[in-house]
Amino acid sequence: MLKKIFLVFKEKKLLIKKLAFTAVLFGLLVGSFLGGVFYGAWQAGESVNPKKVFSSVINRTNNQPKEIDFSLFWDVWTRINQSYAGDIDDQKRVYGAIEGMVAALGDPYSVFMPPSLSKDFKDDLSGDFSGIGAEMEMRDNNLTVVAPLSGSPAEKAGIKPKDIVLEIDGVDVNKYSFGEAIRKIRGPEGTQVTLTIFRPPSEKPFKITITRQKIHVSSVAWEEKDGVYIARVRQFSFDTVPLLKNLALEMTRKNVNRLVLDLRNNPGGFLDTARETWRLFSDKDPLLYQKEKDGNLKPLGGIGTDSPFLNTKLVILVNNGSASASEILAGAVKDYNRGKVVGEKTYGKGSVQELQDLRDGSSLKITTALWLTPNKLEINKIGIEPDYLVELKDEDIKNNKDPQLEKAIEVVKSL
Repeated sequence: MLKKIFLVFKEKKLLIKKLAFTAVLFGLLVGSFLGGVFYGAWQAGESVNPKKVFSSVINRTNNQPKEIDFSLFWDVWTRINQSYAGDIDDQKRVYGAIEGMVAALGDPYSVFMPPSLSKDFKDDLSGDFSGIGAEMEMRDNNLTVVAPLSGSPAEKAGIKPKDIVLEIDGVDVNKYSFGEAIRKIRGPEGTQVTLTIFRPPSEKPFKITITRQKIHVSSVAWEEKDGVYIARVRQFSFDTVPLLKNLALEMTRKNVNRLVLDLRNNPGGFLDTARETWRLFSDKDPLLYQKEKDGNLKPLGGIGTDSPFLNTKLVILVNNGSASASEILAGAVKDYNRGKVVGEKTYGKGSVQELQDLRDGSSLKITTALWLTPNKLEINKIGIEPDYLVELKDEDIKNNKDPQLEKAIEVVKSL
């Protein structure tokens, strides 16, 4: 089973939002595959000329070759060995080199993950993990909450999308790389973590203490209310399409033809799962255009032939925690007039990442393309505006009201 999961992760493209790591040293970009060779030579007293290994690189902007001199890198490596008063972990330095190389791209969604963090990331997608249950990324150099998972300790404690984490158990987050920060927030079930939160436009930070839990989250849950089904899709994962097909069977048995697809605080998921989900609701293509490195637009349609919701009256419910794959679905529903979109403007993540497994259990998540809606509209850092703008205010939450869902039910009944 584990092997199957890893193969799927290796082959599928991802739209999960995760933070790029804090840069360690831009110049450490060779540590991943030559650290052992050069360091071994250094220990043996041998002289290693990087130019014998790296003859040149091509500057693809002006097509002019430029030699890379790695002498500064090895100079710093040697100086650390000779001068640093503390313990030195060579493997940690190598991982730091790779983290810095990827972080130097300046892309918050491209990230190198050492084995432990790579495992945590995959556990998150599988729906099994221990922690507070919140998706985070780096935005404008701040550790920012994308969305708390529905029903998670983070949501119950009051964490909201776009909250900025300033401290973890009283320690400034700037002292940590992203991976370190995530590991500090995670922890054994039953233990607590205190986060210092800044929530714009408020000027005063505040603390929230959260009890960690072992979390297993099915990606879809639903209920019927007043002749309308409400399906909450938490993320686009392995079980999303099978669960939605089960929902379709139940709706057919009960002769219900109206559905609110609640994508609020859904941070994304597998691109192929989003494509499979679209086919359940529509036979129109493309679902999106993928803008590749050369600038070409590649149309991508739905996957599959079964469309059990083809004639279902549909409303998509979104907020500013709806991102990536959620926005793909919402954008297509709007462009094809397949239904209506209710709620708040979405997050604005219009890029595609690919997860590449590496030989030691680490992985590289790297942006391979941008995506556009069927009408070729870019949404990156822009988001998708709903057809019906409805805000969910703190007062509504305190009074256990959900005007967004109420409006969505009203709209779907009118279709």
